[in-house]
Amino acid sequence: MDFSKYLQSKWKLDSKSLHPRLLNRLKEYIRPGMRLLDLGAGNGAMLRRLNEQLRDCEYHALDLDSELLSEIESDPLPEGVTLKTVAGDAQDFLAGSGDEAYDVIISHMFMDLVNIPSMMQQIRRNLKNGGWGYFSMVYDGNSRFFPPHPMDAHVLELYNGSMKDSRRDGSRAGRELLHYCSADTGLKVLDAAASDWMIVPRKDGYADGEQHVLSSLLHFFRQVLSSEVKPAAPSAGQFQAWLSTRTEQMETHELGFANSQVDLLVKRI
Repeated sequence: MDFSKYLQSKWKLDSKSLHPRLLNRLKEYIRPGMRLLDLGAGNGAMLRRLNEQLRDCEYHALDLDSELLSEIESDPLPEGVTLKTVAGDAQDFLAGSGDEAYDVIISHMFMDLVNIPSMMQQIRRNLKNGGWGYFSMVYDGNSRFFPPHPMDAHVLELYNGSMKDSRRDGSRAGRELLHYCSADTGLKVLDAAASDWMIVPRKDGYADGEQHVLSSLLHFFRQVLSSEVKPAAPSAGQFQAWLSTRTEQMETHELGFANSQVDLLVKRI
């Protein structure tokens, strides 16, 4: 699967799903001369969303994928913006950075991939006193396809289970992040809101990019099912039938999808 194309295809879906109140508060907070860090920057979606606010700022974009970062480097920048791209692991990068290095640290669709307490400790250390953190579209474990299918619950259980290991439970990342930042951890929750995806089937076709998003999601589910279900298992045929049905529904513009996500804005205190 072309991951860059997937990121591009979900631009409009993300744009209508991000909660405007939090994003606008962040934009109002950014001032010339600030240093910002974007964790899991991908192909620079958040950089483009903040473009007009970044005059004379320093923006560090970090991602494991150097090819995605090269797309950021090819985009035009606002006047006076200094861009630095870093290919590497976020935890390692934060551990090696100086204390209070950034005015703003952001991440988009990233926090479900990490151990939240460990990551947030490093984020707080790297934020200046009074600095802000903005964490958008954090997955919170309630995906729904429609129309209903008898195998949905089993498929989604496997999908969410694939996000769990000894370090993290990505299927509950939104509520875990909110709980962590609400506790006595040196961070104050400034605002929080839902930023759910909602892909609605239409007879005349999906909204711009949304069919490719659905195709990519089914690819992710196929990967999980291939990994978690042995070919000889009694349920293997049922899961394959689920994938075939959902693919056909997507191709005939009958498949819908909703995904629960959380936006969070915090301040270091």
